[in-house]
Amino acid sequence: MASVPFVLAHLSVLVGFGLAVAVDLAPLAEAGPFANARRTPLWRAVAGATFVVLLATGAVALVTLASSAAARYQPSLQFLQLLSSMDIVWAGATLYLGVRWWRNERFGLVAAGLLGVFCVWSLWNYLGAVGLAADGGWLVIGEEIMRRILPYDMAAAVVAVVSLAFGAREHAAAVAG
Repeated sequence: MASVPFVLAHLSVLVGFGLAVAVDLAPLAEAGPFANARRTPLWRAVAGATFVVLLATGAVALVTLASSAAARYQPSLQFLQLLSSMDIVWAGATLYLGVRWWRNERFGLVAAGLLGVFCVWSLWNYLGAVGLAADGGWLVIGEEIMRRILPYDMAAAVVAVVSLAFGAREHAAAVAG
């Protein structure tokens, strides 16, 4: 049966993997399939970033499904890991790309890493208060999710989307000359 520390360590590795995929694929956001599209530079930047975020999120989803099953998590806990990893990676990849274009690569790495830590902390906060179900599955308590996870999740999403908006604008302006 899974333990909370193991689940959080597993999630941390998954998030690290997903963010590493995003960092590795980041050049595709600039010179990938949308680089020569007959659209505005801003449209191309947002489309390229969306492409990279989807690839990183999809990669972490596949690895999460396989590794959660291999760890013999209960199905509900597998679902929690899947939701958590995908949620953190889409926001982290989006934040990374936005800050990378807005500031630079180093700031993007730090921002995405901090967001990952922050989001894993929010799940730790929830699981530390609620624990796992008797069978080792996800113990769902809506009020605690609303209090201990969703406010942080929403904040992460807003920060990620706003950073991408600023970053894509800066990148588009730089490309346009």
